[in-house]
Amino acid sequence: MQQSPLRIKHRDLRDFGCGSVGRVIHFLHAKQEEDNLGADRLKKGYQVAVTSYEHESIVYNVKMPRLDRLDDTMLRGAQLVMQIMAKKMELNANLDKERKRAGSAIAKDGIGSGGNGVGGGTQIHFQQFSHNAEKAKKSKERNDWFTDLAHGKSLAVLARKPPFFRKKEDALEYLCDYKVPVNRALWFLKLIAIGGQGCSSNVNKQKKSTTDQLTSELASLFTKYVKLMLNQMSDSAKLESNIVYTDRWPHFVYICKHAYEDGMVEKQEFLMDLLDIFNDRFVQPIENRQNDKSSIHSFLHHGPGLASSSNQSHYITLFRLFLLFICQYTDQITQNIVLSKRCAFLVCHRLELYRDEAEEREGRSVDCVELFDDMQQCIHQRAIILTLCGMLYAILIDCPAALVWNKYEVSPGRPPTMLHQMCGSPLDHLPCPFESLPLPPGHGTERLQEFIQLRLAEVRRRSRACENKWSLNYAQKKGFATMVLQCLEIVGVLDAARLDQPNCIEKIYAIIFNGPSKESFEHEHAIRVKMLLQWAVTMEREGTYRAILVAQLLAFRINHRKTFKFGSLTLQEILLEFLVTEGPDPETADKDRFCQEFANLVLLFIELQRAGVFSHDFYVKELIRTGEMLEYIPLMQKIRKRKESKQKQASNMLSSTFVSQSSEATAALLAGAVTTPSPLVTMPTDLPDEHPYLWEDLSIHERLLIHLPIPQSAEYRSECNQRQALIC
Repeated sequence: MQQSPLRIKHRDLRDFGCGSVGRVIHFLHAKQEEDNLGADRLKKGYQVAVTSYEHESIVYNVKMPRLDRLDDTMLRGAQLVMQIMAKKMELNANLDKERKRAGSAIAKDGIGSGGNGVGGGTQIHFQQFSHNAEKAKKSKERNDWFTDLAHGKSLAVLARKPPFFRKKEDALEYLCDYKVPVNRALWFLKLIAIGGQGCSSNVNKQKKSTTDQLTSELASLFTKYVKLMLNQMSDSAKLESNIVYTDRWPHFVYICKHAYEDGMVEKQEFLMDLLDIFNDRFVQPIENRQNDKSSIHSFLHHGPGLASSSNQSHYITLFRLFLLFICQYTDQITQNIVLSKRCAFLVCHRLELYRDEAEEREGRSVDCVELFDDMQQCIHQRAIILTLCGMLYAILIDCPAALVWNKYEVSPGRPPTMLHQMCGSPLDHLPCPFESLPLPPGHGTERLQEFIQLRLAEVRRRSRACENKWSLNYAQKKGFATMVLQCLEIVGVLDAARLDQPNCIEKIYAIIFNGPSKESFEHEHAIRVKMLLQWAVTMEREGTYRAILVAQLLAFRINHRKTFKFGSLTLQEILLEFLVTEGPDPETADKDRFCQEFANLVLLFIELQRAGVFSHDFYVKELIRTGEMLEYIPLMQKIRKRKESKQKQASNMLSSTFVSQSSEATAALLAGAVTTPSPLVTMPTDLPDEHPYLWEDLSIHERLLIHLPIPQSAEYRSECNQRQALIC
């Protein structure tokens, strides 16, 4: 074998018995990996490098322990997912534009050809419309098409020749008249929506996606058809023979509800339009409904006979139909505070109009409880009054913020009408106390009443807070607004905190405390700390994690700034001021609220002490310095003296009462009166108090010193001795 630096020429393969005459030549490089014959290579031999997988490059294929880089791994993975989602949105947007252009070209060809492409194949295009609006009136093609749609013919076959509608309200009429099943009706609505979108895509210049445009158009289509059917039923002489009342309305309600749940309708726009119909048609002053009023009175006093004999609008029946329709979406209305406030305003205003109409009819003031009871006895009004009250109860329970009062006012007559419905509280227009509204009979009414009372107490408390605690000093309005915005930002960040996310404490700290060192308003840093403390203590929020989060944030702030100063005050001074001015108040009427908030306060101070930002020793020394506590008089001794003085006063009062009662008993015996025997056994009426030293006549500092525990360890030995000497 002859060898050169660049190639090796092997012997003939015939020497190896292969029978081939050719030669095999391998070209080699001057420096190859195989020529590197080190000690490790001679020991292990030549190994092909193994390609590392992606998961090994993040956590597993590292020298340090696996879980040490888990936070960085999760953060990197989240960044990769966000990049993929952004790229996906970009590709979808480009694809949507291409589909718009293609649909526009197809629609133009279809309208211009007039159905010449019917035999062009099995592809489903909208250029295969076989008739226009004029021909459809004279032919049976449209009727046959909807008959096939209702009877279950293949949708693929029907999609080849879909009917053309210049007005989409006509399409809804066909769906209702032919009783098309809901799933096939929704398919047809999607079909005509896509066809209409292709025709109008070049005209519509709104910056909306195709899906948003289709849902918005379908929402307006449904509300237009609701108005159309209400007008048709209102103009009818006899509802029982009206096809809209008997056939179209029930089937349309069914289709509309399923389309809403399927996501085909823009929900907020659709519900806003329904409330507009409610306001314009069924919530009107008395002078605007003179014709309807006589109909209502005849229903209440004479039954339906007189009302149906006259040519008047069927107000009660239509109102009942519309209420049963809109109440299906009550659970969706209560998810939006604006919709809930509007709906509650309309319901309360409608009840107020009932009261005004009754007073005008009777010529005197009317008791609303009796009026609503009479309406419940009427078979035509019972469903109306119970549905109205039920919607109001649902808003109170699921969205009480919609009933909270605000101080805004709008000049009368200023459009739009919705501005007036946002001012004040809807309960301002309620003609009677909320507790007097009728409740539907049935199981669970007592429990519902208790829940309603709790929600009403919450609404009243929040309304009083809006009235009393908002600044009315317009000279300092700008500075106060800045302070309120800062507080709202802090509360929003704390409410949205995700403690399971990596570096969550650092992110929250960066938003709350990592601003400019110079305060934008007076005592800004102290107010930020107080907002943290208030959020951790208040009963308006839930979760014991709040104390841990606030303690960690304050500890991170102190470690980051290397100081206990927050502006011009130290953290200890802010805590003392918070306890005195904003701490839980035992004098409040809601005892349960005080117990819960005081428990949250104790838990907060435990976590502050554990985080090293609260010193029990400094706290006690500050109380002694200010005169709140006395070293030579233990706290329990002071409490015993107070109890002894109270017992002496009670015994003096009891002795005087006993003397008066004994003299009265002696006089009764002398007069021959017979007294009733006293019971042999008496049961205790009051349960023992489970909160010792909580309701005593104590200050907030004395109460906190008694209940705040101290860790029983060598590190806190001086604090334990100090506590024992101060309390016992």
